[in-house]
Amino acid sequence: MMMKADFVNLGKWLMRFERGETDARREAGEWMGKTLADFARERLAQDPEAIAIIGEKQQYSFRQLHDDAAALARGLLGLGLQPGDTVSLQLPNWVETATIDLACAMGGFVINPIIPIYRHHELSFILQDCQARAIFIPESFRNVDFPQMLSEVRSALPALEHVVLVRGDGDDVNGYQRLLESGRRSSAVLPAVDPDSPKMIIYTSGTTGHPKGVIYSHNQATRPFAVSHRVWEMPVAAKFLMPSPVTHITGFLYGLEAIFSFDTRTVLMERWDAAKAVFFF
Repeated sequence: MMMKADFVNLGKWLMRFERGETDARREAGEWMGKTLADFARERLAQDPEAIAIIGEKQQYSFRQLHDDAAALARGLLGLGLQPGDTVSLQLPNWVETATIDLACAMGGFVINPIIPIYRHHELSFILQDCQARAIFIPESFRNVDFPQMLSEVRSALPALEHVVLVRGDGDDVNGYQRLLESGRRSSAVLPAVDPDSPKMIIYTSGTTGHPKGVIYSHNQATRPFAVSHRVWEMPVAAKFLMPSPVTHITGFLYGLEAIFSFDTRTVLMERWDAAKAVFFF
């Protein structure tokens, strides 16, 4: 049973488990003792050119995902982020989300997915609560100006140092592509990451009060789809159509993470379209 988690130094999390729980769950086969980065390296060695994730405008092989994620992790380290810092993303179902997620796992950062429909109140509360040091946002999606929204709440977010535009025309020094390029030029050594350390903090909807931050370790994050994969008896390289937001726990785990751990492939939909969904199948 996961016990209470506390802040440590602005956005670093300390996870506590009951005595012996980690060993017991590993011995039972419930926890696999690996991070997402470990799974990604294994998948890279097995079939590097296989397509891992397909978006509406681009697709990535396992090699592309791995290499871009490693570069992005180094880029974030170059901005001064440290393992344990929180990195938020508020993006649609774009393939870049898989790169950002894997980069956080490689760098030891705690990723915080935020669904794109949230506006000033929810966004400000979540970013302040988890003490995010960086956030990835679109320049515009569904007629919403995300940089403008961030600028209107940023005064209440002293921990937030970096706003990174993804697919933005006004790509500044901290834009996604520039961050990738800086990481490719970097020789920074990526840290060793403990599978029992915090991997993700994702917030509840807050229907009966303030949203609550739910923290997953790397070991815990693989458990839901490990069970599903076995029960569903999924074939090798099975494809997931993912219209659920990847910033929701379903889209996040089954769309972005299962591709590395359980040999699935993901097709992302930015907006639900029944005709396209039927065509897919």
